[in-house]
Amino acid sequence: MQGRKNSELTSLGKEQAEQLAGKLLHYSFGRIISSSSERALQTAQILANKLALEITQVDELQEINLGPWEGRLKAEIEQEYPEQFNAFWLKPDRFALQGAETFSELQQRGIAATNKIVETSQDDDVLIVSHGAMIKSILCFYAGKPLRELWQPPLMNNCAHSIIDLNASAEK
Repeated sequence: MQGRKNSELTSLGKEQAEQLAGKLLHYSFGRIISSSSERALQTAQILANKLALEITQVDELQEINLGPWEGRLKAEIEQEYPEQFNAFWLKPDRFALQGAETFSELQQRGIAATNKIVETSQDDDVLIVSHGAMIKSILCFYAGKPLRELWQPPLMNNCAHSIIDLNASAEK
């Protein structure tokens, strides 16, 4: 389990970021906002190089803080924390672990960061580079889905991309 534990992109991760950059060439972004985690920044840099954009780092877009689980194997976590492990994957709205962030806290942090980005976007489309749980929690919010459905499809693979049209949401 990685959480906020810092790491660099693998060669596969770099390859996936290059492929994503190719898919994003037909969009017109004004800027890239990235989590300040090393792996997210490396992804953002690959995208920035292809899209000729500047990167702004935002600490609030970092992945969920998993406290004592970070850097440990899922199998050992499941054995040592069976109830919390079950909640994390099957009932994320009930996940609570001493020293870790809840999904509700993660979502609140992500939405606050997103709101700040929107306020300063000057009507530009913005490319945000973040992490799986963070992105899924933000998508749940904008789709009006409860956090208990966080891990339900659509699945999110590394370097997946999602589009949120806040102007369309505001018009409804």
